[in-house]
Amino acid sequence: DARRRGAKAVEIVPQRGADAMRWYKAYCANGEKDEHVWHDFSDDRRWAVAEAAGKELPEESLNIFNEIIRENLPNPDYSCYLAIVRALAAMRTVMAQQKRLDEWRTRVDEIRTTNKRRRSFVKMLDDMVEKGAGRGLIADGMLA
Repeated sequence: DARRRGAKAVEIVPQRGADAMRWYKAYCANGEKDEHVWHDFSDDRRWAVAEAAGKELPEESLNIFNEIIRENLPNPDYSCYLAIVRALAAMRTVMAQQKRLDEWRTRVDEIRTTNKRRRSFVKMLDDMVEKGAGRGLIADGMLA
Protein backbone atom coordinates (compact mmCIF):
# COMPACT_ATOMS: atom_id res chain seq x y z
CA ASP A 1 0.00 0.00 0.00
CA ALA A 2 1.32 3.47 -0.91
CA ARG A 3 0.88 4.86 2.60
CA ARG A 4 3.23 2.23 4.00
CA ARG A 5 5.77 2.91 1.26
CA GLY A 6 5.75 6.60 2.19
CA ALA A 7 6.47 5.71 5.80
CA LYS A 8 9.28 3.38 4.71
CA ALA A 9 10.94 6.25 2.86
CA VAL A 10 11.42 8.01 6.17
CA GLU A 11 12.83 4.92 7.82
CA ILE A 12 15.49 4.36 5.15
CA VAL A 13 16.34 7.99 4.43
CA PRO A 14 19.53 8.24 6.49
CA GLN A 15 21.03 5.12 4.91
CA ARG A 16 19.90 5.10 1.28
CA GLY A 17 18.82 8.21 -0.54
CA ALA A 18 18.13 6.35 -3.81
CA ASP A 19 15.74 3.95 -2.06
CA ALA A 20 14.00 6.83 -0.34
CA MET A 21 13.55 8.59 -3.68
CA ARG A 22 12.19 5.41 -5.28
CA TRP A 23 9.60 5.04 -2.50
CA TYR A 24 8.77 8.73 -2.74
CA LYS A 25 8.15 8.48 -6.49
CA ALA A 26 5.93 5.43 -6.02
CA TYR A 27 4.02 7.28 -3.35
CA CYS A 28 3.58 10.34 -5.56
CA ALA A 29 2.48 8.25 -8.52
CA ASN A 30 -0.25 6.74 -6.38
CA GLY A 31 -1.12 10.23 -5.09
CA GLU A 32 -1.96 11.32 -8.63
CA LYS A 33 -4.67 8.66 -8.70
CA ASP A 34 -5.89 9.25 -5.16
CA GLU A 35 -5.75 12.87 -4.00
CA HIS A 36 -5.95 11.84 -0.34
CA VAL A 37 -2.70 9.88 -0.50
CA TRP A 38 -0.56 12.87 -1.44
CA HIS A 39 -1.68 14.93 1.52
CA ASP A 40 -0.50 12.21 3.91
CA PHE A 41 3.09 12.62 2.71
CA SER A 42 4.18 15.44 4.99
CA ASP A 43 6.60 18.21 4.13
CA ASP A 44 9.01 16.79 6.69
CA ARG A 45 9.12 13.51 4.79
CA ARG A 46 9.69 15.32 1.50
CA TRP A 47 12.54 17.26 3.13
CA ALA A 48 14.05 14.06 4.47
CA VAL A 49 13.89 12.36 1.08
CA ALA A 50 15.34 15.37 -0.77
CA GLU A 51 18.19 15.80 1.71
CA ALA A 52 19.03 12.09 1.74
CA ALA A 53 19.01 11.85 -2.05
CA GLY A 54 21.10 14.98 -2.56
CA LYS A 55 24.40 13.19 -3.16
CA GLU A 56 23.10 10.19 -5.10
CA LEU A 57 20.32 11.86 -7.11
CA PRO A 58 21.00 15.59 -7.07
CA GLU A 59 18.59 16.56 -9.86
CA GLU A 60 15.69 14.75 -8.26
CA SER A 61 16.56 16.26 -4.91
CA LEU A 62 16.61 19.74 -6.49
CA ASN A 63 13.23 19.04 -8.07
CA ILE A 64 11.70 18.43 -4.63
CA PHE A 65 13.25 21.62 -3.25
CA ASN A 66 11.97 23.58 -6.25
CA GLU A 67 8.52 22.10 -5.70
CA ILE A 68 8.59 23.31 -2.10
CA ILE A 69 9.63 26.78 -3.28
CA ARG A 70 6.85 26.91 -5.91
CA GLU A 71 4.25 25.88 -3.34
CA ASN A 72 5.31 28.55 -0.86
CA LEU A 73 6.10 31.53 -3.11
CA PRO A 74 2.50 32.71 -3.59
CA ASN A 75 1.99 33.02 0.18
CA PRO A 76 3.20 36.21 1.89
CA ASP A 77 3.65 34.47 5.22
CA TYR A 78 6.71 34.22 7.48
CA SER A 79 6.53 30.42 7.71
CA CYS A 80 6.41 30.19 3.90
CA TYR A 81 9.39 32.53 3.66
CA LEU A 82 11.31 30.28 6.06
CA ALA A 83 10.43 27.20 3.99
CA ILE A 84 11.68 28.91 0.82
CA VAL A 85 14.91 30.08 2.41
CA ARG A 86 15.47 26.65 3.94
CA ALA A 87 14.91 25.00 0.54
CA LEU A 88 17.32 27.42 -1.12
CA ALA A 89 19.94 26.75 1.55
CA ALA A 90 19.58 23.00 1.01
CA MET A 91 19.77 23.52 -2.76
CA ARG A 92 22.98 25.46 -2.25
CA THR A 93 24.58 22.43 -0.59
CA VAL A 94 23.55 20.10 -3.42
CA MET A 95 24.54 22.55 -6.15
CA ALA A 96 27.89 23.32 -4.52
CA GLN A 97 28.76 19.63 -4.71
CA GLN A 98 28.05 19.80 -8.42
CA LYS A 99 29.98 23.07 -8.87
CA ARG A 100 26.79 24.89 -9.91
CA LEU A 101 26.82 27.79 -7.44
CA ASP A 102 26.42 30.36 -10.22
CA GLU A 103 23.15 28.71 -11.17
CA TRP A 104 22.08 28.78 -7.52
CA ARG A 105 22.91 32.50 -7.23
CA THR A 106 20.89 33.18 -10.37
CA ARG A 107 17.89 31.35 -8.85
CA VAL A 108 18.15 33.37 -5.64
CA ASP A 109 18.45 36.62 -7.62
CA GLU A 110 15.36 35.73 -9.68
CA ILE A 111 13.34 35.08 -6.55
CA ARG A 112 14.64 38.29 -4.93
CA THR A 113 13.79 40.38 -8.02
CA THR A 114 10.34 38.87 -8.47
CA ASN A 115 9.49 39.46 -4.80
CA LYS A 116 11.23 42.80 -4.21
CA ARG A 117 8.10 44.28 -2.60
CA ARG A 118 8.23 41.67 0.16
CA ARG A 119 10.92 43.44 2.12
CA SER A 120 11.10 41.02 5.03
CA PHE A 121 11.42 38.11 2.61
CA VAL A 122 14.19 39.85 0.64
CA LYS A 123 15.98 40.50 3.94
CA MET A 124 15.75 36.79 4.78
CA LEU A 125 17.20 35.91 1.36
CA ASP A 126 20.04 38.38 1.90
CA ASP A 127 20.73 36.95 5.35
CA MET A 128 20.87 33.45 3.88
CA VAL A 129 23.33 34.52 1.19
CA GLU A 130 25.55 36.11 3.87
CA LYS A 131 25.88 32.72 5.57
CA GLY A 132 29.51 32.55 4.50
CA ALA A 133 30.19 35.61 6.62
CA GLY A 134 29.02 33.70 9.69
CA ARG A 135 25.77 35.65 9.89
CA GLY A 136 22.18 35.11 8.91
CA LEU A 137 19.42 32.61 9.52
CA ILE A 138 21.50 29.53 8.75
CA ALA A 139 24.34 30.54 11.07
CA ASP A 140 21.79 31.34 13.80
CA GLY A 141 20.39 27.81 13.55
CA MET A 142 16.93 28.89 12.39
CA LEU A 143 17.17 26.87 9.17
CA ALA A 144 18.85 23.76 10.48
